[in-house]
Amino acid sequence: MHPAFSSVTHIQTTSTIDRTPKGDVTMVIGDFNAKVGHHKGGDGDTIGRHGLGKQNEAGERLVEFCEGNNMGIMNTWFEQPKRRLYTWTSPDGKHRNQIDYILINKRWKSTIRDVRTKPGADCGTDHELLVAILKMKLKKLRKKGDRINVYDCKGITPEYRVEIKNRFEILERDEMEEDEDANELWERTKRTILETAEKHIPKKKKGKTTPWLSKEAISIADERKDAKRVGDKDKVRSLNRAFQKKAREDKEKHLNDMCKVMEEEGKN
Repeated sequence: MHPAFSSVTHIQTTSTIDRTPKGDVTMVIGDFNAKVGHHKGGDGDTIGRHGLGKQNEAGERLVEFCEGNNMGIMNTWFEQPKRRLYTWTSPDGKHRNQIDYILINKRWKSTIRDVRTKPGADCGTDHELLVAILKMKLKKLRKKGDRINVYDCKGITPEYRVEIKNRFEILERDEMEEDEDANELWERTKRTILETAEKHIPKKKKGKTTPWLSKEAISIADERKDAKRVGDKDKVRSLNRAFQKKAREDKEKHLNDMCKVMEEEGKN
């Protein structure tokens, strides 16, 4: 960042942000040589209540830049002792200012949990080390068509075993005759497995189930779902009690079985 937040710097940085994908976390960090002060009525959610000093001309340009690019000045949002807010100290130690900032697009403001300086850090400069703590949880997005089929391996049929055996025999014979490339062989093998599985192995049903729940408890839960769908509140309440009772019994049985297994393993 330039020593002063000039109009040229404003245009260059805005141009860079405009080229950044909209969903990305955008942060601008550096020495702006600007004093933004603290929150005032017209500053909205750009400046917090813990900025230091009186806003100067460079500070006005920085606030204008943040508002134009929907960014927040994050080290003005956290209450700290003043020594943790000042980012610059003059060589003679007589003057201190807050002129270094961490900016982030407002959509991601909540990911920053704390911002403060580390006055004791030896950085070889008259600026203090400015540190932010971020915490975010990113969602993994699947591309369209990137659907993964999960097969129920308990449902493998004799027909599957026969067909897969025959098709692999053909693959093996073709490989010996054609001296096939390894990548091509892998693609044919994968295609053979998936095509045969699609014909003969059922897919696992979607939905989360607790592994220790008995079939009876799951049946009660399904019946309760049907009662909710038709709006039979009395039946829902009755089935809810029955489900909770059965679930407690199943869980207790599951824990007892686990204890027995551990006892047996401890004896061996």
